[in-house]
Amino acid sequence: MRKVYLLIVGLIVSALVLSFVALQGFFLRNWRTIATFSGDEGLEVQTNPFVVPSNTWRIYYNMTRKGFKDFAHLAVAIYRAEVNESDPEGYYGGFSYTPSTFQTGESCGNVYEIDPRWNPGGSGEFYLEVSAIDCNWTIRVEAWS
Repeated sequence: MRKVYLLIVGLIVSALVLSFVALQGFFLRNWRTIATFSGDEGLEVQTNPFVVPSNTWRIYYNMTRKGFKDFAHLAVAIYRAEVNESDPEGYYGGFSYTPSTFQTGESCGNVYEIDPRWNPGGSGEFYLEVSAIDCNWTIRVEAWS
């Protein structure tokens, strides 16, 4: 009888330890910055390649209006650094942003989510092509890990 009791207690303790380890890993996951870039209006900028370790990642972007033109605009294209035969250019996605009311010196920004439900195979090595009109910009790439 005592052996059965010890066996049950051992199984309960083991289950609790495994649950704690699993929960600890879950709660320690968060967004981690993997790359940052900044630039000015003008020619298109190609960033250095960066490695995304997970399928879920996002791009935070911020732009500050310079006020030399009638509007400000930011466009970002995402490319895979390693290309394959089915997509020789490696285009992965992208976005553009033109604020409707944006005064000189004001800053605005947003986040572009890379969701594995819509963009499968989201991990790997990537680079960005950024073009801007009438603004300074900063970009922070984050991965969920």
